[in-house]
Amino acid sequence: MAVTYGTNAPDYIEATGPGTIFGWDRSNLPGDEGPADDHDNIIGSAGNDYINGGAGNDIIDEWSVTGGGDDTILGGGGNDAIYAEYSGIYSVDAGSGDDSIVVGGRASGNFRGGEGADQLRISQWGFDISKIELSSVETLDTQYNEVTLSPEQINAFHYITIGTQNEDDWLQIRLSHSGRVDFREKTDNSVHIRGSASDDIIIGTDNADEIVGGEGNDRLYGGDGGDWLFDFGDGADFLDGGAGADGMEGGRGDDTYVVDDLEDGVSEAKDAGFDTVLAKVSYSLYKWGENDYKYIEMLKLLGSDAIDGTGNNIANIIRGNSASNVLDGMGGADTLIGGEGDDSYVVDDAGDVTKELSGGGADTVRSSLTWTLSSHVENLVLTGSQAVGGYGNALANRIIGNDVGNTLDGKVGADTMVGGLGDDVYLVDDVNDVVTELRAEGHDLVRSSVTYGLAPEVEDLILTGAAAISGAGNDLANRLTGNSGANRLDGGLGADTLAGGLWRDTLLGGGGDDTYVIDDAGDVVTEFVGGGVDTVRASVTHTLAANVENLVLTGGEAVKGYGNALANRLSGNAAANVLDGRDGADTMRGGAGDDTYRVDDAGDVVAEGAGAGFDTVRSSVSHALSANVEKLVLTGAGDLSGAGNALANELFGAAGANRLSGKLGADRLTGGNGEDVFVLDTTLGAANVDAVTDFASGVDRIELSAFVFRGLASGSLATGAFALGQTATDLDDRILYDRATGGLFFDRDGSADAYSAVQFATLTSRPAIEAADFEVA
Repeated sequence: MAVTYGTNAPDYIEATGPGTIFGWDRSNLPGDEGPADDHDNIIGSAGNDYINGGAGNDIIDEWSVTGGGDDTILGGGGNDAIYAEYSGIYSVDAGSGDDSIVVGGRASGNFRGGEGADQLRISQWGFDISKIELSSVETLDTQYNEVTLSPEQINAFHYITIGTQNEDDWLQIRLSHSGRVDFREKTDNSVHIRGSASDDIIIGTDNADEIVGGEGNDRLYGGDGGDWLFDFGDGADFLDGGAGADGMEGGRGDDTYVVDDLEDGVSEAKDAGFDTVLAKVSYSLYKWGENDYKYIEMLKLLGSDAIDGTGNNIANIIRGNSASNVLDGMGGADTLIGGEGDDSYVVDDAGDVTKELSGGGADTVRSSLTWTLSSHVENLVLTGSQAVGGYGNALANRIIGNDVGNTLDGKVGADTMVGGLGDDVYLVDDVNDVVTELRAEGHDLVRSSVTYGLAPEVEDLILTGAAAISGAGNDLANRLTGNSGANRLDGGLGADTLAGGLWRDTLLGGGGDDTYVIDDAGDVVTEFVGGGVDTVRASVTHTLAANVENLVLTGGEAVKGYGNALANRLSGNAAANVLDGRDGADTMRGGAGDDTYRVDDAGDVVAEGAGAGFDTVRSSVSHALSANVEKLVLTGAGDLSGAGNALANELFGAAGANRLSGKLGADRLTGGNGEDVFVLDTTLGAANVDAVTDFASGVDRIELSAFVFRGLASGSLATGAFALGQTATDLDDRILYDRATGGLFFDRDGSADAYSAVQFATLTSRPAIEAADFEVA
């Protein structure tokens, strides 16, 4: 092979064939490679060359010639430019100085920069730098868009540039195999880098990079700038866009994304693993829209700032940080885990789960459906427009309803419940529970298993359980209902309704027109003077307590009702009742059933409806039966009067001298002991034939109305006007008595033919009587 020497001055040497070329003078002593200004331009051959440029800034060119020889090139001293761009196997040592090594084609081999700030320049698109061995080369200039590098090569470079031939200002690199690469201090350009098929760690620049992972479990870091991170493989990848508005899209594995900018977006395909977003800012898994970005399963909030996390329409797990977070799973059965701060959970699915640890702040659930607080969550706010329920836990909860009728139950603990608008129901189980309602916010109910007094603006109270507890009303018209134990109910002001329930209850109405519901004979009602017009509704026999005005019997049992010293109003039920107003001018209405009225005041009023049973008045004062009452019994020893009505009445006198008048109808009159007077003063006819059952001649008298019995002179009946039998025998015979039947007849004109005898009464005991037993008035 030929050996060629230059001079100690700048030379142009072009090989004519394979050989050895030295850039200095042949006469130089060994080690003397020429002066520093010996700037040679050496062009090798297509064969296997050995070239040593020596001192000076040399250009050694193995590119200009066609061929693929295996060359050894030594740059020597100076700032050399070495071109190795064909298919040969090169051994290059650039030597001292700031050298440039240009590689392309199918070049391979070993390239050493040597001392100084050396640069590797790539002259071909898609060149695979990983197939060459590099050492002591500080800078890479890719020139064209895309090269392939090993992670070790990338990390060995101090700086990487794209030169002047890249129009889009992107540094495009493929990794030859897995490893860790960091571009943060290596380039001023944006990076487009593709990872290997194994596990890569890729750290981008502070510019807008595109980083694409491969099939392995990759970790991709965008750095500052608006980056795009993609990883479409099957691995469990970690994608962190860094600062700036980044876009991240994972593959089929269980991927993890770090979000630190409100404009960061994350994309996942359906059924592409269990994926997690780690967010340093408030973040929604719906960030980029519903259709393409709704398949991320977990969101974790990082740091210590009060940020919020929102899910999507699948079953998410959302975990807060140490600050106060708002966690909203949106659609799907989500699991929301708060952390240490005062967290808020938004619940909209019955399958949602909230988790809090003890001491994890004062936390709140905002729910649009019926919800029970999990352990260690303090507050519940119901939202939406549905009538849903809210239930507490063992803590002292605060539960707030929405604008419709809610059921609120704090459960164990001293709870505060605020119903809001709507007809709300509160369940109270602690004496320290607090219920809050404002005016005109619906008709509200408390159901309490402990002694309880209604808060302002709450209308009703029901005691539950079986304990002997108490309930109190407020200034409204309350309804208080006891349980199966012995309760004490105090209505307070307002027109209250108090129902003790089973067992022996004590009911205090207070001010207002109160109503008491009695179902036990041992129930006690207490009213004060001037405490309104009050009513008892009793399903058992009951006597009105002092200062209670009205009594209504209920149910279907034949029970009794008794008044007090007031002018009471008593009403029966559909069964046979006994009504006794006692003192005062009482009004009694029996209703259906065979009722008995006890009258003791001339001002008492008895009212019965037509066809409402066979009813009896037992009166200790003179009394006239009101309409639809069938029977009158006078009681006591006084000289009393009793009168019937248009019905066929039964009238009974007492022990005194009674005056009985059946009025219309075929009445039955019984005087009893004493000198009784039976008054017959109704129109003559078969419908008005009264029966006198116990007439005693010489003791009792029959009083005839002069208006009815025309022609009779007032006063004692004339002897001649009375005759036995049913037929008058002379003109004076007017009152005819058939002792065989006891029938009494009146013949207006005696034996004349103008009028016939008409029966007006029957003395059922058929006594012997005379004219002196009659008086005309």
